[in-house]
Amino acid sequence: MTLSDHRGASQKLSDGEYWIVAIERGLSRDAVTSSREVTWLGQADSAEPALWLAAVHRRLESFARLPANWDGEGAHVTSGLALGAAHDLLARVGVDGVPQPFVAAATDGGVLFEWESDGMAVLVELEPRGHRHLTISDRAGRFAWEGRLGDEPDGLEKWLWRLSNDIEQ
Repeated sequence: MTLSDHRGASQKLSDGEYWIVAIERGLSRDAVTSSREVTWLGQADSAEPALWLAAVHRRLESFARLPANWDGEGAHVTSGLALGAAHDLLARVGVDGVPQPFVAAATDGGVLFEWESDGMAVLVELEPRGHRHLTISDRAGRFAWEGRLGDEPDGLEKWLWRLSNDIEQ
């Protein structure tokens, strides 16, 4: 996907950011105040991997080495299904322009990803049996959504774009 595919309706946000969005009513990126003015069109084919990507993959690999009861309170070993889903998620969102998530092993054998900004939080829970749960909330309490990853309104990539650009719902 290139910018020219959208006849000027899209713009490259800045050097190093390859998110492609359509800004309605001819607004510049700095003038966008609400995600209602933005239509997510996907990532450009030329998106660069995020600088933090290798470190997060290494962190996930360390979760595979955690023994049973790693927290001293009965924690389970990290599930191979959860780790596979985590690497898949990184392949999807680990591009330049997406902030580095906080990543943690869950005591039930799953993996947690969390992104936060001043205005919003996005939490992905990858459960040990393969279920994928997403929670999105804004700090002002105007919007919240919980459900299965993939069922969210607008797609995870658009929510992470909103979070990284501090754009309201």
